[in-house]
Amino acid sequence: MTLDYLLEDVSGDPAAYRDGMIALMERMTQSLARRGLARPVFLSAFECGTQDVTSGYALDGQWDLAWNHADHQLIFSGPSYAFPLDDTGRLTDQGRSAKAAQSAAALLALQDGQHWHCPTIQLAERVGTHIRLICEAMAPLEIDPNDPFGAGPTAGFRLDGVTNGAKIKSVSIDPKDRKTVLVTCTRRPEGPDLHIAYAHGAQPAAGPYPANRGALRDTWGKADLHRWALPARLRVTDGAR
Repeated sequence: MTLDYLLEDVSGDPAAYRDGMIALMERMTQSLARRGLARPVFLSAFECGTQDVTSGYALDGQWDLAWNHADHQLIFSGPSYAFPLDDTGRLTDQGRSAKAAQSAAALLALQDGQHWHCPTIQLAERVGTHIRLICEAMAPLEIDPNDPFGAGPTAGFRLDGVTNGAKIKSVSIDPKDRKTVLVTCTRRPEGPDLHIAYAHGAQPAAGPYPANRGALRDTWGKADLHRWALPARLRVTDGAR
């Protein structure tokens, strides 16, 4: 069953969006059970917004939903920054085709008894001038050198709440742990409310892709399909020195 509801949300609260989607999945699951049908797989694209809409309560709540969806089998086939939009913020024909192909790849993997999840950033640790991003991923990570969505030299990463002028100098994959991203800064980033964002809360930008976009993915690939990392915004904590 496909879930496609986010930008229409008017709850005004991230937790309300998350809880509402969990309640919806529960109602659908119970309805199927009354008909003697098995618990469904819920499939969704991780919505990234449009060229102009880059932040909001539902976009924040979606992140919570990615790791807290009760006991429902919710699969995000991929982030929507991989799907081209027209100038009204709607999927182009190419975007619809790409989204359908990505959803089909996820479903086929599940039917073959495999798992499917896109790279998900779970922890951001500050160590000197580096920020180490610990990720959950099914395969080693890489920064796509072709930058197909135009994420720019920071690969879609951004620092928020910096008070000492530190900026992102480079983004790479830790050679000792291919599921960890190393964000190197011009100096040790400081700030009482320091966060790092990926494909989230960007400045509005021209299309054809959403303004929230990135270049981080794992090494799985099939034709033109890849598992791109899900958007995230995390507080930066101090790691081991």
